[in-house]
Amino acid sequence: MDKRAEIEELRRKNSQERRKTRIRAAQRQGAFYAFTAVALGGMYWYAQGDLTPTSEYTQRASVVLEQAQKTMLREEVQSAVEPLTEGDLRKLDRQRGLVDALARRHVGFPMTGGAVDDLRVLQELIDNRALAVDQTFELQSLGVVLGDVLAEQFDLEWVIVDDRYGRSRALQYGSRDDVFFPVTMISKRYEKNIPVDIEELYRKVESEVAKLRRSGRG
Repeated sequence: MDKRAEIEELRRKNSQERRKTRIRAAQRQGAFYAFTAVALGGMYWYAQGDLTPTSEYTQRASVVLEQAQKTMLREEVQSAVEPLTEGDLRKLDRQRGLVDALARRHVGFPMTGGAVDDLRVLQELIDNRALAVDQTFELQSLGVVLGDVLAEQFDLEWVIVDDRYGRSRALQYGSRDDVFFPVTMISKRYEKNIPVDIEELYRKVESEVAKLRRSGRG
């Protein structure tokens, strides 16, 4: 089986798995709403009886609801993680080349392809307003380079997350549900004129990866 046939077969299997996942997600959502109705109903009858729910009851209800939400989201993402296609790889390379050209023109340095020094170059491009707020593709290209640094420094891998919101490039750590989305980390802030601190973004992911490592996930 050649490479193209392998990719098509993988897509077919992933498509089947996503259909199964959507069914499971719908079932979980139904159970979640049922539990919510029971929890709220219990609080309602407490109120009707001129009683106050105990702190233990409300705390337990809150914890169960939160855990149910996390489980639903985690399992939905887990079954939708896919390897990059040849087209995804080409797009990443195109965006890396775009940022390298920007760096040479505006900062005077080429990108290194994953070294921490690239963070400083990204920050200079942002501080110098090398891009307009409506240049979304270019801004997301900065996110790709940020992702390359994160991948290199924290042993992450580029993957595709395919869910109800569409296909998104992400970085995966260890088990399949541990993913980060660096491509839009910069663009979402820049486009809204929110200050972008590259070092801060880097440290946040570093902190999350450290938590995963301490928990033994991977």
